[in-house]
Amino acid sequence: MTTAVFSAPVNRRLALPHSVGRQCGRASGARPCRSAVGTHLLAKSTSLNMKTNWNPLLLTSLLLFATLCRGLSAEAKKEYPATAARDALEAACKTAASEGKVVFVKSGFPECGWCRVFDRYHSLPDVQRILGKHYVIVAIDTKHMPDGEATFSKNAKPGAPSWVIISPQKKVIIDSYAPEGNVGYPLAPNETAYYIAALKKATPTMTEAELQTLSQQIKKAAAK
Repeated sequence: MTTAVFSAPVNRRLALPHSVGRQCGRASGARPCRSAVGTHLLAKSTSLNMKTNWNPLLLTSLLLFATLCRGLSAEAKKEYPATAARDALEAACKTAASEGKVVFVKSGFPECGWCRVFDRYHSLPDVQRILGKHYVIVAIDTKHMPDGEATFSKNAKPGAPSWVIISPQKKVIIDSYAPEGNVGYPLAPNETAYYIAALKKATPTMTEAELQTLSQQIKKAAAK
């Protein structure tokens, strides 16, 4: 399957805030990232060491852990060109036009747990085998790509995650906004039903067996 996906390792902790659909909020009470934990431990250990006699080995371990967390955080950050989202979408549409497919565009950002679950779903072999026959998938990072929000907003409202299916000519076929709101990652039964109906609308040639497999893979990706 042709993809243009920018993702990060999936956080196995799925107790994430959402209202309608599986989606994250940027400003939420979410679990702090590793870099924040590392920075907190570094500050805490330094403060406590001034007042108490810490075991040198323990203090060294804490400092090494904090340094590692900072390094992981810096490594996860990507520098994108000013037109990264537009370029990714243009490339996906061009490929779709040449291969007779449509484009599945997902919005989100690496810090969003459900966005990473969506990326994991798209990476499953059965999902790639089925969707790859019909779709070119592109992920738009609406937080780190300079033009991410603006580019995605031309076709649908950005979410964490949200998605839209478009033709190679960028005509919107359907998006993730059901009458009740954004379904995000379609895990709940009504969300899965909406997602499957969207795939049917965009690609009527998909078989019932393929759609049933995708329904099962949605649960599989979320369970890991």
